[in-house]
Amino acid sequence: WWHLPFPEETLLRKNNNKDGLLISINVLEFVTVIINYCAALHVILTENVTKDTYPVLLNVTDNMSALSWTTGACRKSRIGRLLARFFCSLLINSPLGINSQWISTTMNEIADEISRLKATLYRTDPHSSFDYSTLPQRFPQLSHCRFFQPSPDLISLIWDIVLTERWPCPEEVRTLRQKPLGSLITSHGVESSASPTRAELNMATNAS
Repeated sequence: WWHLPFPEETLLRKNNNKDGLLISINVLEFVTVIINYCAALHVILTENVTKDTYPVLLNVTDNMSALSWTTGACRKSRIGRLLARFFCSLLINSPLGINSQWISTTMNEIADEISRLKATLYRTDPHSSFDYSTLPQRFPQLSHCRFFQPSPDLISLIWDIVLTERWPCPEEVRTLRQKPLGSLITSHGVESSASPTRAELNMATNAS
């Protein structure tokens, strides 16, 4: 599982389109799909988790646009198209495929509850920080999972696309693919060498 704080500028532009620079919730949901894929790909590349010659990640989302953009095409959002282009560059010659499945918001409990917990805490004390280490206590499913930390290079490229609408040059993408896309760590922040369970791969598709 993983979590990622959105840059402040992203949140400001999510709710304001006065200057025509709106970053829609659909774009942010698609970002989570890309990171989910990178987490699963990192596991496939570094761990012996499957004997399947052609493994496919089933990504579960409650956002219909992100669902469509994952295996189809984005037509209206320029940022969405740029992200899709970046996503395709990760899929080319990748050992891991992807499929997408819709889940109702009421069933998407873990991801939505995490968001609500953080929002509730912020309303109580805007200067406080949420302690994510308590999540496995609230959600026992997470106690069997390791935490995926996306690499700084991966996050930098994604936010550069979202915030500046700049497409990374082919060399940047090539360099990114030659490095680990992130790391797996335990709840104590120590990189783990144990093989993940199938549940960990499934959790990566719907926890963010």
